[in-house]
Amino acid sequence: MKGAFVSNKQIFAALEIADHEIRLIVSEFHNLKFNVLKVERIATTGVDRLKIIDENDVILRIKTAISNASKKIGAPITSVILLIPSLDFKRVAKRVTMRVDDHMIKISDIQKALKNAITSFTDDELELVNYGGIRYIVNGFTTRKLPVNEKADSFVVDVDLLCANKQMVWDYVKCVEAANLTIIDIYNDIYAFCSEAALLERAIGNYVLMIGLHKDTTVLTLLANGRIESSMILPKGYGRLIEKVVNDTNVVVDVALRLVLNNTRMQSKVSDDPVYLYTYDDKTYTLSEKDIRDMIEPLINDWIEDISLTSKDILETEMLMGVIYGEGANISEIDELLSERLKQRFNVYIPETLGIRDSSLASCAGSFYCYRDQEVFRNNSLYSIDSDEFIKAVTINRNEEKEIKDDTLTNRFKRLFK
Repeated sequence: MKGAFVSNKQIFAALEIADHEIRLIVSEFHNLKFNVLKVERIATTGVDRLKIIDENDVILRIKTAISNASKKIGAPITSVILLIPSLDFKRVAKRVTMRVDDHMIKISDIQKALKNAITSFTDDELELVNYGGIRYIVNGFTTRKLPVNEKADSFVVDVDLLCANKQMVWDYVKCVEAANLTIIDIYNDIYAFCSEAALLERAIGNYVLMIGLHKDTTVLTLLANGRIESSMILPKGYGRLIEKVVNDTNVVVDVALRLVLNNTRMQSKVSDDPVYLYTYDDKTYTLSEKDIRDMIEPLINDWIEDISLTSKDILETEMLMGVIYGEGANISEIDELLSERLKQRFNVYIPETLGIRDSSLASCAGSFYCYRDQEVFRNNSLYSIDSDEFIKAVTINRNEEKEIKDDTLTNRFKRLFK
């Protein structure tokens, strides 16, 4: 019974160190789908524009997120899949030709080819984070399907090595390990988002422009031919909008955040009716939707202008699909505004999985699919929670629930006369 449980239920935890918070999603993979068990979001001041400036704060917040989730689940989380920002992102294409023994391609042959591609990468400034976009050439035909058991004397593997700033990667890894966690695997956040939204498949025969609007930065990523072509970071995020509201009104940051993300419509007609009442220096003030939009609209226009200039060539392409994601994508009608101003259709991406229907969690959720997709290339699979501990916790919870259910007044009388 225990063996069946372990083989059918695997628990993974994905950890993302974002620019203002630690994000943790714990999910169970069962019957070919992920079920979210717990989501933790813990604020941190230890990150500035994707770089860690206070290791102690980041480590403490990671420990807090892990502790909270472990208590809820009933078993300790010991390992995580780590998301890495795509600072200084670069895609390095590698081609490896492999001879085949016995004229039949085996999974071990593909594993050797990938190992050769990975070990051949050297760069003083960049760190290899993960790989993707794998294609195989077998007997003159190109395919994305695993050519296991195909008859051939040799085959070719084309693989993209996805890299990021070396020092940043090491700093992120150092903090996670200092929080007493084992790292199962590491993925670029943009690659994980592509996996969650299935965008690499959409980018076959089309172009996809991804706009990740985060607190401190905006990430522009171009997909083409089923692979990540390029990615760059603009030093402007929705945090500027929050600062503007705080400076102009003296409301606290948390209130300004809610007003911008939840009470701002960028396209519809807005009213002067108050949506927020506050006191400052013993005086009472009100804010309307129009007040908020008037404050942030110039900054939004400046942000769109930067995107327009940076992506000018690709925005003139007819075969283009636009996607906006990240916490800033929660600003109402931001996709409609982008569509109008950039003359291309943009849509906000929101994960469909229950429990994480928030655009800011899309990359974290996508890391689960990245891991599952590449699991075939590993000799063994690692999980985030010890299966025996998890089974024990579930069994205890079920017994407690049964005791509570059985502890009725009628049953108490029955036990008296036994």
